[in-house]
Amino acid sequence: MSESCFWKPTPRQEAFLACGDPEALYGGAAGGGKTDALLIAALCLGHPSGGIKNPEYAALILRKSKPELKEIVERASVLYPVVSPAAQFLSSKFLWKFPSGARVEFDHVRNEQDAQRFKGRAWNFIGFDELTLFDEATFRMVSTRCRSPNSELPTFIRATTNPDGPGQSWVMRYFGIEEKGEAVRRQVAVEDLDRGVRRLRYQSFIPARLSDNPHLDSPDYRDKLLSLPEDQRDALFHGRWVIQMPDGAYYEHALKKIDREGRIRDVPYEPQAPVNTFWDIGYSDCTAIWFHQSVAGEHRFLDCYEASGESLEHYAKVLQSRGYNLGGVHYLPHDAGNHSLQTGRSHVDMLRTMMPGLRFDIVPRVNDLLTGINQTRLKLEGNVFFDREKTAQGVEALRWYRKKQNSDQSSFLASPVRDQHTHLADAFRQWGQVDQIGHRTSNTRLRKARISAMAV
Repeated sequence: MSESCFWKPTPRQEAFLACGDPEALYGGAAGGGKTDALLIAALCLGHPSGGIKNPEYAALILRKSKPELKEIVERASVLYPVVSPAAQFLSSKFLWKFPSGARVEFDHVRNEQDAQRFKGRAWNFIGFDELTLFDEATFRMVSTRCRSPNSELPTFIRATTNPDGPGQSWVMRYFGIEEKGEAVRRQVAVEDLDRGVRRLRYQSFIPARLSDNPHLDSPDYRDKLLSLPEDQRDALFHGRWVIQMPDGAYYEHALKKIDREGRIRDVPYEPQAPVNTFWDIGYSDCTAIWFHQSVAGEHRFLDCYEASGESLEHYAKVLQSRGYNLGGVHYLPHDAGNHSLQTGRSHVDMLRTMMPGLRFDIVPRVNDLLTGINQTRLKLEGNVFFDREKTAQGVEALRWYRKKQNSDQSSFLASPVRDQHTHLADAFRQWGQVDQIGHRTSNTRLRKARISAMAV
């Protein structure tokens, strides 16, 4: 059955459905028909393989959490029986099974660790609904499951989103989206060193706005969007990708100033200047590292790195593989000096043994977390630069490092949200807590920060 028999796409939806690139993102402003576009795209009706008419066809559609699946599953129950009246929904598995044996599954994935349960699985179509709610590591991990031994079947990654959410920065970078939110199709080179070849892949961003969808473009809905605060109106009505900050963001003022002054840019590495690193060491989760140089009175953040489930040897190799002049100081959090009951050694001892030529120091513990956060806010007001590409994940973490709210969201609590942004934010705080590189934090500055922290 053709799409026109049961569902007529808008021109923008049609462009998304017809896109043959391996990766495509659809959306932007509210009301563009994102959910329907993703559900129909998952059927691959117009593909030469036959899509859901092929018994080997398998698709997966994801949301960030299980409760968020409800709306898209309900919409599928309207569309899919019309496409294929004999299709069956297996509610216990959140799976639509079609007469050919093809299947479309619905699931949720919270983070990279949660994505490990997809190991060994394979789908030739994977769709992410509201992509900016996912972190980049989760997206990349799940995307490796998009594969098929049948070369006739497509291997498509498809996603929809609005231009907001905690993953906004990485999605813009990944798909090459500019602030205006205009369409993008770009080449991405993949170097296969084992086979000695260089392949080109294509990624597309297909924007859509309310005006592109006559089914929703009513005066009432337009008025609702036009009545939003300016930043939300820019995103949800105009489809602009202006970087937004969440309520309660600790570093909002400093980062907005850094944005305005263009200090997130290409930051050159100076080989003659030593590189310092600032760490947050996870004992059962993520470890994060920032790479920093002090040059001409400027704090330059060149790079950052985060991983989970890896040994200290892994992070030692990361430092050495970057090719930086590591003659600076490598700052570890206060608990890196604690001795393990199992080994009798501390993390700082082990790193000094692995890399005997480097200097590892422990940043003194502050009395409370808010003191350290406030020290970092004060220091961010200085001459600080971030590399646009290499620190993008870290800058996103700083933007989304924010205060907890109470259960009814009416007031803020005196502690930060702990989520996927925490580790890079905590590593960055080690920089904030060091008064001068190579020196201990001064008591005077600590006292000032404690006084100011009362207003955090």
